[in-house]
Amino acid sequence: LRLSRIFHRIEILENYIDSRDSDGVDDYNSDSLLQIISDAIVEMENTFPEKFYKEMVEYRSIWMKKFNHAKRAGRWSEAYEACFRNPVEALRERNFQLLVQDMVDRGALSVLLDMCRSIGIAGEQPSEEVAVDLYEIASEVLLNCSKLRDVYDLRAASSDKANFSDYQGALYSLHVSQGQWRRAAQSLDFRYLHAERALRAKIGKVGINMQTTELRDGLVVEDLVLGSCGSANAIELVKDRDHRFLLSGEYGTTSFFDESCGETPNKLKRRLMNDQTLESSGAGDEEDRLQRFMTALQLQGRAVRSVGLRALFFDRSTDYYTARSAFLRDFDASRDDIAELFRNGYYQYGLLLAKECSKAFEERSGSTKPSGEDIFGNCISLLLEEHLVPLSFSREALPRPTLHQLQADIDAVSLAHSAASYITTEKSARLASLPQTAVRVAALEMVRRLTLSFSSAEIPVALDAASFFLNQQEQVKLPVWLERLLLGAYMSTPRPGAFAPRPASDRSHYMGDPSALLTLYTQRGMFSEACNVVISVLNGFTSESERRTKASSRLPEKGDLDFVPYNLIDLLWNLIEIAVSKGAYGSKEVNRIRKSRADMEKALQKHMELV
Repeated sequence: LRLSRIFHRIEILENYIDSRDSDGVDDYNSDSLLQIISDAIVEMENTFPEKFYKEMVEYRSIWMKKFNHAKRAGRWSEAYEACFRNPVEALRERNFQLLVQDMVDRGALSVLLDMCRSIGIAGEQPSEEVAVDLYEIASEVLLNCSKLRDVYDLRAASSDKANFSDYQGALYSLHVSQGQWRRAAQSLDFRYLHAERALRAKIGKVGINMQTTELRDGLVVEDLVLGSCGSANAIELVKDRDHRFLLSGEYGTTSFFDESCGETPNKLKRRLMNDQTLESSGAGDEEDRLQRFMTALQLQGRAVRSVGLRALFFDRSTDYYTARSAFLRDFDASRDDIAELFRNGYYQYGLLLAKECSKAFEERSGSTKPSGEDIFGNCISLLLEEHLVPLSFSREALPRPTLHQLQADIDAVSLAHSAASYITTEKSARLASLPQTAVRVAALEMVRRLTLSFSSAEIPVALDAASFFLNQQEQVKLPVWLERLLLGAYMSTPRPGAFAPRPASDRSHYMGDPSALLTLYTQRGMFSEACNVVISVLNGFTSESERRTKASSRLPEKGDLDFVPYNLIDLLWNLIEIAVSKGAYGSKEVNRIRKSRADMEKALQKHMELV
């Protein structure tokens, strides 16, 4: 009789709540209603034997009532208890799934994460028969919810963005809260592939106008960047370096093995459900899986490429479809992306992508030089030859790069511990020409920083830059800093002979290449400059008295000798004679060449005295 009165009271309250149509707002006395339901449960358990009341329909339905009202009122711990204590296994699993989804939809993700880390209910250890793993259930539910709809179409078509839960973000947060970084990387890889499929797919009803279409694609591109950068970051947090990989497109509790390989942070028993086997979005054959195998380095390359292409996509001065289609190309087509980034003034992104391409090729083949040419060095040469060096001579106002872009690029490639860049130009009464003058100065500064940062025996950036400068105009002079760099004048430590064998290619300091500079000047008929190179090598960059003092302690057999092969000096001398005799130069230039040759002869004489 008492149970009948309690059930009747509950029915009256539920009818009242339904008539109010409160839409889930807790404007009724939920505490009292939940207390009445709890009293009914206790009364049934005290009145009947356990074996009997668990078979009662009323007992099953009362737990469903408690779950529904607790969930509606946002009483998550009581809703969790109602799920856990439900005697019907099918209802128990279904309610757990509804609980997870509702908690995410209503902004209770932090509570869900705490519950996934908890131990049972109020310290109670569940039995083996009813043991559940809320973490695994939540992982499966959030993954399935992420696949149900194209959120990009919905968000682009709706003015209310708050109605769409980010299940993919919740899935990532869930794995992070458990310290499962490899699964966190998998979840963000899923976000990337989901966005990539959306970009490839035909646009539905929202594609009725260009503005909405661009808004949708913008949302997709943002997720491409978020997914690629996040997965690259998460995989680096996996403790075991050998486990820092994933199979793109595969999700589940494990990919070949569990990264924890032992106890997990969740103390509840890991109950792997039968339907939670490894899931693959692509073909299952081994060749296809091998193609989708991605290491931490490959994930990083994908992230860098996405960031660079994002800059192109949101740049309104570039072609919208060109930037969009670039996302649909494979990473192996990154050279086209690099060229496009360079053309639009995004030099730093192009260089970063070139570096990642070089690393990826080295990981596959063990070398950064396909066909004997360094990938990164070729990209720097491309940037110098087709963009920066011509820009430093240009008198025309070009749309790209802008001064802001150049300043950002200069700061990105600055030497270690250098201050932020600032561009200074010479005074001019023509104010209209100042912006273009500043761009030329910035381009020249960018050349300088690139050359100083990346010149090495492996990548002769300085020599390439000198060649590109000399190709711009007849009898153009190299910048002083570039000539001194090639002469080795910036070395802070004693160096071996300028024409002696070069040290190992992995040496951190670039030692210059005077022999190449001499050849470069000679081939272009710049004989005065070629003579000056010989003079600089023979005289060195120290005072004459110091050279005389240390002459006896230098060891030529170790290359400690400032020496220019005599046949090169003879060749230069003879070429000057031939050019002058044929009238190849004007009188002023002839006098300059002859003076430089005379100085070279004096330097050679002093050199022989010291030897």
